[in-house]
Amino acid sequence: MANGNTYIPFSIQQLSGARDFARSYLWDIRIPEAPDPFQEWFPASDLDENLFGVDSGLVEFFNFSIQYPKKINLPKITLTMYDREDRVIYKWVRGWIANTMFHMNVAGSFPCVEVLEEVVKEMIVVKLTHDKKIIDLVSYWVYPEAIADRNTSGNELSMYSVPFIVAGMGKV
Repeated sequence: MANGNTYIPFSIQQLSGARDFARSYLWDIRIPEAPDPFQEWFPASDLDENLFGVDSGLVEFFNFSIQYPKKINLPKITLTMYDREDRVIYKWVRGWIANTMFHMNVAGSFPCVEVLEEVVKEMIVVKLTHDKKIIDLVSYWVYPEAIADRNTSGNELSMYSVPFIVAGMGKV
């Protein structure tokens, strides 16, 4: 597909039309509140689920040291995803952070943080076997921690990496 003088080897419409794209990665991501056309299928190229982690403390004695469990880290899911040329997903996540998570107080004099219940959105992760049978189906309630642009110097589609903090989860 040609776009001005830039050649893009494939479009987001071609990816979303090819349902095998996500399934070749052995997962399917759904975010029901995502913007059109991404509610039914979310174009994630990488999925990193850090659902359990422990920070360690360190105690040093003379010539040796001991590490001990200090605290449990928040669960986090990081998605790397493709976006359309008009940056629909980028604008949606940026708006989620800037307009939903934070807002001005009633007097408009300083920013406030919204309550967790108003901030989280559902993310459904379906894990598949190589022959496309469902292994696991989990519903997460998440909010974005940041958004990072992962573009290269080439003419590929826009890619973003978004770490999501997991506020709740359950089997579907």
